[in-house]
Amino acid sequence: MANGIIPFSDPQAVKQAFIALQVAGPGTRKSNEFYQKLLRLGVVNSQVQLGDLQNLLRDVNFGGVTGKLASGDNLASYGLNRLLKGLSKVKKFSEDAYTAEDDFWKIFSFLGESKRLKNAYRSSGLQLGQEFTDMAGNTVRLTDDLIDEQAADIIRNNIPNYAYVSEFVKGLRKFPLGNFVSFPAEIMRTSTNIVSRSLDEIFYTTTINGKQVNPFRTIGLKRLGGMAFTTAAVPTGIAAGMSALYDVTEDERSAMRRFVADWSKNSTLIPIRDKETGKLKYVDFSHANAYDTITRPIQTILNRVQAGETDKNGMMDDFIMGMIESTKELGSPFVSESIWTQALMDVAPVLGRNGRTPEGYKVWKDRDPIGTKISKAVGHLIQSQAPLNWKQLKRIGLSMKPTDDLGRLDDRGRQYELSNELMGIVGARAIEIDPEKSMIYKTAEYSRGARESKQLFQTVALKGGVVTPTELVDAYINANRALFSTQKELVKDLDASEILQGDMRKIGSYVSGKIGKKNYNALRRELYIPYVPSKNIFRKSREITRDIQEVDPTYRDPLRDVLPLLSNIRRQLFRYDLTDMFPLIENPLNLTLGSEILNTVQTPLINLGFLGENNIIKPPMTVDPVTGLTSS
Repeated sequence: MANGIIPFSDPQAVKQAFIALQVAGPGTRKSNEFYQKLLRLGVVNSQVQLGDLQNLLRDVNFGGVTGKLASGDNLASYGLNRLLKGLSKVKKFSEDAYTAEDDFWKIFSFLGESKRLKNAYRSSGLQLGQEFTDMAGNTVRLTDDLIDEQAADIIRNNIPNYAYVSEFVKGLRKFPLGNFVSFPAEIMRTSTNIVSRSLDEIFYTTTINGKQVNPFRTIGLKRLGGMAFTTAAVPTGIAAGMSALYDVTEDERSAMRRFVADWSKNSTLIPIRDKETGKLKYVDFSHANAYDTITRPIQTILNRVQAGETDKNGMMDDFIMGMIESTKELGSPFVSESIWTQALMDVAPVLGRNGRTPEGYKVWKDRDPIGTKISKAVGHLIQSQAPLNWKQLKRIGLSMKPTDDLGRLDDRGRQYELSNELMGIVGARAIEIDPEKSMIYKTAEYSRGARESKQLFQTVALKGGVVTPTELVDAYINANRALFSTQKELVKDLDASEILQGDMRKIGSYVSGKIGKKNYNALRRELYIPYVPSKNIFRKSREITRDIQEVDPTYRDPLRDVLPLLSNIRRQLFRYDLTDMFPLIENPLNLTLGSEILNTVQTPLINLGFLGENNIIKPPMTVDPVTGLTSS
């Protein structure tokens, strides 16, 4: 489809592709000579994921008998090896079926490309045996073999092909990185080739019978249109159709995206509404569309062609740059940990994450006995390597139990539908949006973000050495800017929960219990709560100042000196609208008169309300940074 060929559109090609397949089945293996020809042309037997899998199994000698195992010196190992040899028969059938599925589409596409080339040459007036200049600029003679080779070249370069994966990428399976890295590498290569081939076909001209013609323009437009249709129209159309079918509004779709898994944040989500509860579920369509992540650069190329541009090289440069930006997620297998490495790092106590997954979930509880931690760590490692998606199989097992059986519930009281879990095998499992549960994690994210925001000020104020008032004011502004963004995200999450019909009383009770009722009420009114340094920070700042004064008696406590400026900033931000952008706040000490402000004012006792109503401190008076005058 990405190459502009409609699947199953040619019944004769479908039949011809099926009878050539080399897998046991009714009607297959009836066109072996044709299959051998395709094998020589490099069209078939080049499934990408299977190539990775075969090499991974070869690395561990799956099903092989060598050394002592062959001589029977080690009975236990010999028995294990016999078991693996038995399983290798299942492996062989699975490999044949997997290859046949890939071969079918490549043969079908080969026949489609051959037919398009023949029709294009015929329509341009070119006859078999006649010479012409091809797209590479070579003088060639039109023959059936030439057409077959050109069609095969398109299949080899425009459809994922393990033979074209570099040795470097293949070798990555031996490192503690991603396991199946060849497929994303091929998506990047073939996507670029499809666009490049499309533009070549659109702009290619040659002279036939004394007349300059453009034989492949229609093919190129169909190919480029097919790529755009696959990457943009299909996902958008399905999402829009399902939204209309289940009456899902745009606000609901936006709200839903805030509660999906991290790996689905930028995916095409297909919304589904539960008829009984009215709650929303989603299917991550991007798992089924390999070209999903390059939608934008493809659409850009199509728009420029439709606008009549002819700068082919410039368009390709822009496409490649756009693809680099948009395929960050597609390229994650190259830089992310492999399955085993990630699980090991989750439980490693020193150099690893000490019982936490990359998403922050705990493998064990902090107060678990050491034996329990070890048991959970081993279980985590085993689960990460369990075949056929162990968790999915477990859900399928639960869903098959009678509806009145308590064994149908998982350890969190959830039930599963068999039809939905079976759809998960092909990546189409519907996942329910649960605002109440999601807000538990969102609140934890907020608390972590708030701490990190405040640390932007604390690390400057309490670094232990000399700190200038200018640095402190800058740090206070930065801390509030970060905290503003953090609070704004929590407001969006709360609004999304309400749009998705979450239980706001339950959510409100939990969130207010974690961040304080006063803060929660302010956030529900979308009002900003500025950062106020704690008493402990002032106390530690005075201690640091006394230590420095032993060396330099003229050194003053910078935090004490800038209190009026911080108070002014706080007043500007107090109850500021969180739906707006963070205001532009200039550090007055960066202005011309700023350096003189702190040295020219009096320091009477005043209450800034910074440390509470009963805390009186002795800071300088507030001074207008422009006029240099006090506010009194």
